[in-house]
Amino acid sequence: MSAIFGYTFCNTAAKKQRDTLCELEYWNRAYGKAASDRMELDQQSGIGCLIEHFSEAFSWGGPILEAEGSFAVIDALLFNRDELINQLSCDPKISDEELLLGMIRSQGLDSLERINGDFAGAFYDPVQKTWTLFRDHMGVRPLYYYLDDDVFAFSTDIRGLTSICGERCPPNPELIYQELSGLNSRTLCNTEYAHIFCVRPGSYAQFHMDNGAFEHRESRYWRLNRKKIRLRTEKAYEDEMRRLITDSIRRRLDAVPGIVGAELSGGLDSSVISILIHRLGREACHYSWSVSPEIRPLRDGDDERKVILDICRQENTSCHFEDKSQLFQLQDILDQCFPAHTDTYSLSYGSRWMHAQGARCVFTGHGGDEGVSHRGNHYELFYHGEYFSYLRAYWEDYNGRKLRFLRAPIRAIYDLIGFRKLYSKPFYMSHFDAHELLSESFKAKISRFAKDKKIYFHYAPVLYIEQGGTRQRMDNAAFQGAFCGVRYLFPYVDYRVMDFAVSIPRYLYRTGRFDRKIFRNAFKDIIPTSLYNVFYKDYASERDIVSDPKRKQQTLIQALRIRELLDRDYWGDMLDWEYIDSLSLPNLDDPKAVHRFITAFSHLNRCLLIQNVATKALEVQRG
Repeated sequence: MSAIFGYTFCNTAAKKQRDTLCELEYWNRAYGKAASDRMELDQQSGIGCLIEHFSEAFSWGGPILEAEGSFAVIDALLFNRDELINQLSCDPKISDEELLLGMIRSQGLDSLERINGDFAGAFYDPVQKTWTLFRDHMGVRPLYYYLDDDVFAFSTDIRGLTSICGERCPPNPELIYQELSGLNSRTLCNTEYAHIFCVRPGSYAQFHMDNGAFEHRESRYWRLNRKKIRLRTEKAYEDEMRRLITDSIRRRLDAVPGIVGAELSGGLDSSVISILIHRLGREACHYSWSVSPEIRPLRDGDDERKVILDICRQENTSCHFEDKSQLFQLQDILDQCFPAHTDTYSLSYGSRWMHAQGARCVFTGHGGDEGVSHRGNHYELFYHGEYFSYLRAYWEDYNGRKLRFLRAPIRAIYDLIGFRKLYSKPFYMSHFDAHELLSESFKAKISRFAKDKKIYFHYAPVLYIEQGGTRQRMDNAAFQGAFCGVRYLFPYVDYRVMDFAVSIPRYLYRTGRFDRKIFRNAFKDIIPTSLYNVFYKDYASERDIVSDPKRKQQTLIQALRIRELLDRDYWGDMLDWEYIDSLSLPNLDDPKAVHRFITAFSHLNRCLLIQNVATKALEVQRG
């Protein structure tokens, strides 16, 4: 795990600059322990890096690299080293960081398209006073930057950037409005904070200081789905998908030494990875977020743990189920200054356990839903212009039923009207709506500017990915992995795998009720029958759980503490404090009231985490 950071100030004292460099190193310290360095480049700029290496076989020049008068810091784990070394005719033992920098120097920034790896980097030209930031194709490695009239700064970890402005970094009002209103708040580049952004995946961005101001320009070196892929037969598509996925996993295994960890949920995505890791001859420890069958017996019917146990028997391996005896408490999260990410708790449990088993890298199936195991629907066929396949899908649905020749086309037309009406609306999830937490004055002010966005998950995966659909889990995996001592690897987010998955005909993904068809068939010969027939998405093992009233009451009481910790000055007029103060414990016999209470405090908990990161960063700066 490596971290990079740096800054340029327009009109700031030298002491403030040195303090900033120290703060950025402090908040990035978990990411790299092999070596570190920081350097003041000139009177206005500084740079730093903390390096983590997976193999001592590769020599390296140091955390901060110098080339032709420029200074660079890079976080890279490359999966096509041999190809790049042949292109550059360089030392086979060169480090990944120097290899990537050599590629850029030799062939330009657009050559990043040919680099297969997880990477992020920055270099500074002191003559031109220009920073250039770049990031891998799909955004596996995080890279945040802060930008206002006086300051430009970047960091692998977002926490150090929240203190750059010298006061608590204000929240992003548009994102807060969208999230608490139940609207689609997914975004590829914005964050929860004003002035803090992400470098766009598959791009490089240049920041030039001229006459005391910053100019910003972004260029894309790679785009998803630029060319449709057409093969002769369905078998050819299945074979190519299998080849690409297997190669993606093999390349990642070759890049890291020792035992590896693997998440195993009992779904298609993670299960295929676990099976292939075993069949490629690598020792692995497997971790499931489900509760052990020894604690909660297997249920009748669907249960993801049955699939996990079938895989373990087939591959002669074992899986560790989640141990919730050592839970993170809210105060632990606040003390450690955890960002407001998703899946924080389960990622933390899994990361810590697999690290304790000796794993330095963890394989995860995240990204499969958006690509290789996409759950398509009939409307997707029409949306992508596959009209014959759209009609054929309904024809197959009515196979063996009376008046098929009439009922199938009538249903196709009826559904098309319904789908287009449904998907033309902005995304809105009343299940997660807590708009009453927002003040009326804030809603009136921001609703004119905050544009709701459609969510494209079900029928347009490319737009969904470009909307930020894969980002949240990868950002949190990078953070939790660093915090717990592992690096997460995403085989399905390999840009070759993802590009293939979204560029092939959409009919390959669904036949009637049988979704993810191509992915199932590509690995049908190596997965258990129980896995091949999996259709559920949720944790089926938890469907019949009856909650303990006493434990639920305790949870609700603890939630009230969140209100006490919210800083009213920080949130100002965004939140409706009168309504928040009126919230009281609901009657457990009223499911709707309990749901509203939990929804409200889930949002307030996220607000608390956003506030806490800004506050803690400032405390460290002042302390």
